[in-house]
Amino acid sequence: MAPLRAGERQLAEQYRNILTSTAGLDLLPATEQIADRAAALRAEYGLRVADALIASTAVGGGSTHFIANDAKFAQVAGLRTLVVSDYLD
Repeated sequence: MAPLRAGERQLAEQYRNILTSTAGLDLLPATEQIADRAAALRAEYGLRVADALIASTAVGGGSTHFIANDAKFAQVAGLRTLVVSDYLD
């Protein structure tokens, strides 16, 4: 669901609060190094810009695991990806 697109500002704020206050979840700033790595991941794996930035941040930030709905993230070297559909019956 895209809460802002649907005009659900309160839900969007709840999402933001979860992302900024959950223990063990760190938000990292975009840096030049992340952007450079994202460009390389985009070129190598054909990721969309936003996906490449997310993957680059995870790799650079030392994420222990990456949960995704899209199996293409599993091909990214250095990204331990758990694809949601692999765990559903």
